[in-house]
Amino acid sequence: MNEGHVPVLADEVVAMLAPAPGSLQIDGTVGGGGHAERMLEATDPDGRLLGLDADGAAIARVEARLRPRFGDRFELRQGNFRELARVAPEAGFSVVDGCFFDLGLSSQQLVDTDRGFGFRAGGPLDMRFDTSRGVPAADLIASLDANALAALFRRYGEEPFAGRIARAIVEARAEAPKIGRA
Repeated sequence: MNEGHVPVLADEVVAMLAPAPGSLQIDGTVGGGGHAERMLEATDPDGRLLGLDADGAAIARVEARLRPRFGDRFELRQGNFRELARVAPEAGFSVVDGCFFDLGLSSQQLVDTDRGFGFRAGGPLDMRFDTSRGVPAADLIASLDANALAALFRRYGEEPFAGRIARAIVEARAEAPKIGRA
């Protein structure tokens, strides 16, 4: 179906959205394209879909996999779902019939050692969905002081021991300043 990625609750999503032929649908986190594929099947022959994802590699994979089958029935845009209010009208999706978001990491992002999300194999410590934006995690770990690191861990990781972990990182950094691989 889609390179080992199985869309979660695909039957339930399609049943809940009830996409009809000719309808306009949005997959706000297109990822592996499994939900998008199911929505395009359900809206056959003339329904359209806008797929959005912060991960450019995901967009490229979905493009290669779905374009031969569904042609011009879908648009793909790289961007964060927070940008949907701007992106959707630009793509011709001002009014839509259904919208879906599958939030979180994909299995593809976890196993790709170049992304830095997983921990089973070494790789660069990046941890960004969109690698063209923001700062890689390795740079943050290497440059932020203990207070800033602790604040980051509390905010994004809800880590109760954020202060201790941050201090340990800063101390370890003094002994081994090159941090860059998971």
